[in-house]
Amino acid sequence: MNNLSDITLATSTNPSAFLTVPLGDPVQADNGNIPPNTRMLPGQWAAAADNGYVLLLQPDGNLVLYQVVTGPVAANSSFTGSAIWATGTNNGAYFDVQTDGNLVLGTSDGNVAWSPYTNGIDPQELLVQTDGNLVLYNTLNQACWASSSNHYQVWPPTRWVNVQSRLIAPEKGVPFVLTASSDGVTLSPFMAGSPNQIWQVTADGRLLSGLLAGLVLGQDAGSSTPINTTQSVPVPVEQTWLWGTGLGPTTIQNSASNQYLSVDITGGSVQMQDTDTSSQWYFMPTTPLDSIMALPASDPAFPAFTPDQQAVYDWINNKLAAMNNQRHLILREQYTNGASTLDNYRQDMLGLDYSAFPPQVWQPVVDQLKLELSAASAVNSLFACYTSFHTLLFEDQGALLSELGLDASFEDGDSTNIGGIILAVLSGVIYTVLSAETMEGEINYFAVAANVLQSGINVAVAAQSSSVSPSLFQVAYADLWGQLSTTFEGLLDTFGTMESTILTDWAKLKITYTLIASTAPDGLFWNSGETGNMVKAAKQGYVLSVMQMLLPAKYQIYQYLDVNNNPIDGVPAYAQYITPAIDGTYFKYWIADSTDWSIYPQEIALTQVWDNGGSKDDFFNNRNGWAFALTRPYTYSGNAANYLVIALTNLSPNTLVATVFNPSPTSAGPSPQTLYPYETVLIEAEAAYPGGVAITLSIFDPSRGNYFDEPIASFDAFQDYSGFAAGNVRTANATTAGDYQLSTPLCNSGGYKQYPGAIQASIYRP
Repeated sequence: MNNLSDITLATSTNPSAFLTVPLGDPVQADNGNIPPNTRMLPGQWAAAADNGYVLLLQPDGNLVLYQVVTGPVAANSSFTGSAIWATGTNNGAYFDVQTDGNLVLGTSDGNVAWSPYTNGIDPQELLVQTDGNLVLYNTLNQACWASSSNHYQVWPPTRWVNVQSRLIAPEKGVPFVLTASSDGVTLSPFMAGSPNQIWQVTADGRLLSGLLAGLVLGQDAGSSTPINTTQSVPVPVEQTWLWGTGLGPTTIQNSASNQYLSVDITGGSVQMQDTDTSSQWYFMPTTPLDSIMALPASDPAFPAFTPDQQAVYDWINNKLAAMNNQRHLILREQYTNGASTLDNYRQDMLGLDYSAFPPQVWQPVVDQLKLELSAASAVNSLFACYTSFHTLLFEDQGALLSELGLDASFEDGDSTNIGGIILAVLSGVIYTVLSAETMEGEINYFAVAANVLQSGINVAVAAQSSSVSPSLFQVAYADLWGQLSTTFEGLLDTFGTMESTILTDWAKLKITYTLIASTAPDGLFWNSGETGNMVKAAKQGYVLSVMQMLLPAKYQIYQYLDVNNNPIDGVPAYAQYITPAIDGTYFKYWIADSTDWSIYPQEIALTQVWDNGGSKDDFFNNRNGWAFALTRPYTYSGNAANYLVIALTNLSPNTLVATVFNPSPTSAGPSPQTLYPYETVLIEAEAAYPGGVAITLSIFDPSRGNYFDEPIASFDAFQDYSGFAAGNVRTANATTAGDYQLSTPLCNSGGYKQYPGAIQASIYRP
């Protein structure tokens, strides 16, 4: 058994610190369910169903919830983890889940060290959930207490991926990936720009389809068929999955059936099986550097030499110092000095005469140092390639941002407020890299770029970097480049830290070197000759992400229903979009200035969107990152200015519910509405004389237990009664809860006898 008292464990919650966490024996807690009348003693623990989170009573008396970074999670073993919640105590001798519903961390003399004082309920279980939350449920399955720690998840963050099979050999370098279809899921060759081959992995175990519309991967009840289905609210266990963390491929297991997502190699079909020993799936990008950075520090940093071997090492250091005109040189301290310098040291070392030492003494030293130098040289080259990629893509894009700003009709020094999300810019880059053409041959170089970039983002966010923030921001257009460039510079600093950490730790260096030599999907072989092509592919995501910030600040969408599909009179063809409705009518859209429906953006602005992979359907329907205010002319029988259209956009991976409270005489609706991830719903309100519009909008998250008790975001919306002019539109009293954020609402007044006022607000969860 591990000597628990000799290990440094968490004393507080610090998600940026990764620790080696030893475990004793577990308590009885199937799938993380700790039943009433359970006592946990120091060293004992309970793990979530997917082993992603562990509740541990430490020997120091602190009760700590860890997120697992690398396993295994097993009795009398240890894992690498990050503390996301703790009682902060140092005198706990036992932890009881009592039959009266109370949770008690008691001291050795019987006093209470910590308790939420939840007694008086009929307890069902204390559940270590797969989303990182610790929740006490009663027998009505109501949440009575929660640690609210699910927003501290740092590993891995929600991200877009391709789900690639390693069992089906690529054809001409094109891998086979999980593909959503109308009647289920298939395995098919990767195709550039296919949203049905993109999935978002979430911390609570869902796989969201890039087709959006609330579609997730699930399993058909009572059968062995995986299906692409509409997400239910709250999320049923059949729509959640378990997968591994760490290096290499993983299994994907359904949380309800415990069956595994598998491939019939003969027919290529996707099916569910009772067992799976192949670990056949890769989530691309695989972010292997995440797991490497999370490894505990090597002690010593490099393999120790025997006294005789140390004498050889000292002799080598002295010889290399003389040959390179350096007064003092310790070879292992030179590994951060660049590949060319290390290659020279390697050649010099191999050319030395070791005849003064017995072969059995000097040969192991030289072999080890030769391997270390080769590994360090390869890692230096990898990070040099990334630095070149990063600089070409980000650091030199101030001019591109100015160009895009001019295309979107912004002027230098413009004070218009721009809202955005730094992670959306970076994720947009990775999304388009994933959607790019796969290279011929064994290695997908674009995937390598995505592997490295996503790892850096994860590490920066996990370290709570001030420059790579997961929060919403709002700045004047004139300050936008400063905001972005600070992020890009901070991200590059993160890569510098990662490089130094790897180069000064043999365990990390050795694994990274192995991956650099690998052609597997999680490999890190970077061909410097392809860097330009990688930048070209990634630039599309950068352009789209910037335009998603710029265009909604100046323009809005105008939408109405018509009986024909004739072009909209007077609107340039490039600024309009027509699509059939389900009843034989047609939705007609155009984009124009938020203050005048006849002032259109320059054609070049929309060309930048379409040429860089933007979807017109997403653009005009506020999906997949687009978040315009939307108004509806020709809809309210000439009384348009007395209506208000509110667009609520969900920029989180969770399915939400939007409701409206409309005190008489205001009428508003529909309510409630399901708000799927990366989608928008519309709420329409009619102003009443003389009060105008005065309503409260509340957004709820059904995954938060008894969720109607507290909205995760709310605000009041107002529009004055117009009379003979368009009424003023405004909002007030915005609130958020938990880890959700609400954008500053866009408020656009209507046009008298033309179109309603409009409000747009986005809900975001980092």
